Amino acid sequence: MNLCENLQRLRRQAGLSQEALAEKLGVSRQAVSKWESGAAVPELEKLAELARIFQVRLDQLLGLPEPEGGPPPGSAGPSGAAGGGENPDKRLRDLLAASRAQTASHYKKLLAAAGTAMAAMLLGITLLFAACMNRWEDRFQNELSRLQGSVSSLQGQIGALNAAAEESEDFFLSSGIRVTQLDPAGGTAVLHLTATPRAFSAEGGAPPDFVLSGESWSQSAEAVRGAGNDFSADIEVPLLEKIEISFAFTASDGTERVEPVDTLYNLDSVTQLVVWPDFDGSYTRFNLERRFHFRVTPRAALSVRGEEFFLSPEIWAPDIRPPEPVSGHADLTHNGEVLARSELTFSAGQPDGAGTADEQAAAVASGDILQYAAEGEPIDCECPYSPGDRIALTLYITDSYGQEYEAALIDLLIGEDGEPIEHARPERVPPKE
Repeated sequence: MNLCENLQRLRRQAGLSQEALAEKLGVSRQAVSKWESGAAVPELEKLAELARIFQVRLDQLLGLPEPEGGPPPGSAGPSGAAGGGENPDKRLRDLLAASRAQTASHYKKLLAAAGTAMAAMLLGITLLFAACMNRWEDRFQNELSRLQGSVSSLQGQIGALNAAAEESEDFFLSSGIRVTQLDPAGGTAVLHLTATPRAFSAEGGAPPDFVLSGESWSQSAEAVRGAGNDFSADIEVPLLEKIEISFAFTASDGTERVEPVDTLYNLDSVTQLVVWPDFDGSYTRFNLERRFHFRVTPRAALSVRGEEFFLSPEIWAPDIRPPEPVSGHADLTHNGEVLARSELTFSAGQPDGAGTADEQAAAVASGDILQYAAEGEPIDCECPYSPGDRIALTLYITDSYGQEYEAALIDLLIGEDGEPIEHARPERVPPKE
């Protein structure tokens, strides 16, 4: 054993901790730790003190081989004193130098072993990282190949769709849809359909048809041929949200073909007014007298949902006008009984896109005003109430097509405790069916 190993062994045999041994020697615990790890060697006087504490000779403490014939002269006995005729100081220095050389050799071996272990560990990490990189590269290449295949497939599908779209678009030189008659109250309209194929030959077969379809509805009309390849038809349709129009015929090779013409949207809503009810003023409740006092002026803003359709002459015939409010009133009712009525007057509002005064004047002159304002005479009325009563202020409006609209401005339900429950007014009230 060398010095560092002997120190650890002897200290443990003596039942001392590093702190306790350091205290006996008057050094720090870190110094003792360095001696035991081989990072440092004690000074000569500390070696002598350690030999005295552990009751061993210096050569035993230093881990030096014992010479033949007994203890070397000048070595420290159990008491740590030098013996023999040789100069004891020189002998101690020789022992210390030999111990330091042995400790340095041991420390170098430890460092070499640690370096070898570190190199092996680094080599292992490098090999592991290289293996991981190879796996990641393989996965990346596989994923890249898969994505490239997906992109190629998608490009092929897009090309086919584009080709089909181009073929469909090129089938007609022109096509169109126009609303020629409108009956919102009856829920119908008449469409004039036109289509001009680039090339068409019936060859004695059945004439083509215009095929129309919507939700739970379909209908067809014979396409009447005019000059050249011009085809047209007039057909009555219901006011649906969406109507798809196609051109069906038998091709020269005998196959049945259906070519899309166009799609018409929002016929169900463009012929109705949208009503936003409102009022000025207030109503006050008098609890002791169990009555309300209303001081309100009924008002409303109205507009046409499909104003852009009515402003498109290619879609709407000139004699078809959008609906506009023509009459109306507001009723204050108590359990259905009318307490007060206010007649409404209507005025044109500012159209969308008409910002300046000149633009508004031009819109008014062209009849393109599609927004309106309604206002009634002020209502000043008292109304008693009891639990279970219902008090309401309601608008009733009729448009130029005879369609009726109903919208609540105030809706109060008196609870069993006599407290009113106010029903919130919707921001937009759909027209009455």
